[in-house]
Amino acid sequence: MVEILNKRTMFALYWKGEFGNKLQVWPTLEELRSSGYTGLLGLRYAGATGGGRCEYHIPLERVAERIDAWVRDGADRNLISLWEMAPHERAILSGEVILSVRGWELYFSREKTPMRQALTAAPEYAHGLTALLILKATLDPASYDDLMELFETYPDSAVEFSSFETALGDCWRNTIIWEVRNY
Repeated sequence: MVEILNKRTMFALYWKGEFGNKLQVWPTLEELRSSGYTGLLGLRYAGATGGGRCEYHIPLERVAERIDAWVRDGADRNLISLWEMAPHERAILSGEVILSVRGWELYFSREKTPMRQALTAAPEYAHGLTALLILKATLDPASYDDLMELFETYPDSAVEFSSFETALGDCWRNTIIWEVRNY
């Protein structure tokens, strides 16, 4: 059984594409600038555990000042990553799913905001067959297959995801995997 015990390990696996479909991510501002990307960005912090700092919808011209503000607040610049912003206005489901002794457990929201905000604003819960049916009805077939493969590799992990009305990401699916974790 493979476990992911901290956010740094999770981010390293994410960047290598180990979790399936993902948006663009850059470890430094220099790499972002050289990529030519011009859309909105999110910042994420690779602290030791879950609940890491995030900031959303940052225009490219404000990213450097936001990173500097995080560093002034005590963040390690080397643990800040820059993420392509997902089109949350087109979100259909965001959440976290686990496979427990009770079966499938899905903590989710249908809000059209980033996952963390959506789960705070309007959380819902489903388990067992209901959870599985919600996932099957929402994720496109390739995304659903990706999710099942993640649970074969990481059976005791939580998987955080967002599904959208359209395909996106490097695998061109309707679901982005944000994290796979045991912390």
